[in-house]
Amino acid sequence: MVEALTLLLSTVTLIFQRKDRAEDKAAYRKSDLYAELVDLHDAARTWLQAIGETNDVVRRWIQDGMPEDVDDRFYSPSWSNYRSAGEVRVRLAKPGGAVQKVLAIYAPDVSDKLSRVLTERMSFLETFTPVLLDVRQSGMAAAEGLLDDLQRQRESLAAAEAGLGDLIRGMAPTPGL
Repeated sequence: MVEALTLLLSTVTLIFQRKDRAEDKAAYRKSDLYAELVDLHDAARTWLQAIGETNDVVRRWIQDGMPEDVDDRFYSPSWSNYRSAGEVRVRLAKPGGAVQKVLAIYAPDVSDKLSRVLTERMSFLETFTPVLLDVRQSGMAAAEGLLDDLQRQRESLAAAEAGLGDLIRGMAPTPGL
């Protein structure tokens, strides 16, 4: 009888230990996810600044009469923009896809905007010299259209960054609990 009670007590203790480990693991995963979302938000904010700088360079280039020296003006800001966009892409594509899953469920508009701006901006950055030279040949209407597109991308990223901030604030651990 004593052996049966000892076995039962050992089994119950083991069950509670496993349950505690599972709860700790779930809490750890939630804090990891929270940290990854904060990292993504920081990367999006940095990218937003880089997009603004690139858009300003495009605007100044147009105001200066669209000279041919495209590469010299755009190398540094486009590289910064490309690197910042890459940081966002890396954070979205972490193994397991937890960040993308959370965004798809809780903030689908943020997910859509980030994906769309990544695609559009990366396409522009990979081909900015030919795009700007085409705009130069096409004239002021094409230049204004390009500025409008670039500004729309910036506004879309700003909205995604703000939505991501809202999501993070909603997930923030409550102090004292």
